[in-house]
Amino acid sequence: MNNQPSLYQRAQNRVYHILDGDVLDPTSRLCEYFIAGLVVLNVISIILESVPSLHEQFHAEFHAFDVFSVMVFSIEYVLRVWSYAQMHLHSGGTAWQGRKAY
Repeated sequence: MNNQPSLYQRAQNRVYHILDGDVLDPTSRLCEYFIAGLVVLNVISIILESVPSLHEQFHAEFHAFDVFSVMVFSIEYVLRVWSYAQMHLHSGGTAWQGRKAY
């Protein structure tokens, strides 16, 4: 019997390790910095958008940035829920235990 993980399982495991914040992995670190930077930019955007003259002048840009941010955060959330199935598999648990733990 073949005990090698499938391509699907390897991809899921890789995404899990990237999003879990493995500091030894440059891709994980880049992802972490990108998400943290996007959060900071969102805070700045909300502050600037609260200024009526800026909101009026840059309404379309603020809206586009909001849509982009929601898309990125939604994709991150879905990938985390999907990939956290790997969390307990090594200790004999189920995929749903990992997702529930997240």
